[in-house]
Amino acid sequence: MILLGKIKAEVLKNLNMETESCSICLENLVSGPKPCDFMTRMTCSHVFHGFCLFEWLKRKHTCPLCRTVL
Repeated sequence: MILLGKIKAEVLKNLNMETESCSICLENLVSGPKPCDFMTRMTCSHVFHGFCLFEWLKRKHTCPLCRTVL
């Protein structure tokens, strides 16, 4: 129930989010130096690199941006 699902880079480009950054690693979601096959959207609608989010959730059970308890 934590994740709404994986998001491909093409979807972010269509939503004009290609310049957004992952607030965990601060790299660009689509074209950052860290290759990422997918991004993940939380139930609060915030989007992060999938790997960054999984690492975050190992330590904390909140959204990195809005601190919504998951």
